[in-house]
Amino acid sequence: MKEASLASRVKLRFGIVTPSRARLRFLPAMARQVRDQSCQDWDWVYVHDGPSPAAARSLLRQAAGDPRIHYLEMEQPGEDWGWSPRVAGIRQLAKLPRPPEYVAMWDDDDAFHSDALESIRGELEKNNWPDLLLVPVRGGAGVLPVQNKSVADLGPGEVCTLHLIA
Repeated sequence: MKEASLASRVKLRFGIVTPSRARLRFLPAMARQVRDQSCQDWDWVYVHDGPSPAAARSLLRQAAGDPRIHYLEMEQPGEDWGWSPRVAGIRQLAKLPRPPEYVAMWDDDDAFHSDALESIRGELEKNNWPDLLLVPVRGGAGVLPVQNKSVADLGPGEVCTLHLIA
């Protein structure tokens, strides 16, 4: 999704993928956090891992007609710790008329400050628009790339899927 002219852009279009399964209690807060981002150029795909009419109804209420909010439902649970819903969400974003340049994986039970996407954009720019930005789990309020490590060097607890920006 990255291209040569990306560095010249001031604003980026982000895609956000949120996998979930039987955790509707987190949906209102997650929807609020996405809608309240200071960066408003995004599309959000909430992917329910398995059939759930209640999840579809709840997201429809949360979306309140916002065309940037999308619901996707897996036919059956993937039983793969959310990997299948994440991939399905990325594929959904790729089908949009204007796909995002970067995709963030934001889990439904995590909290994000209102300028999270702006902070990510700043780190992407500062790091010359990398294909992948890894953010430490224990990094505090800032968004920082993992220093001096390759993906193969990362250990348990060092990176969460919510901290992958690709």
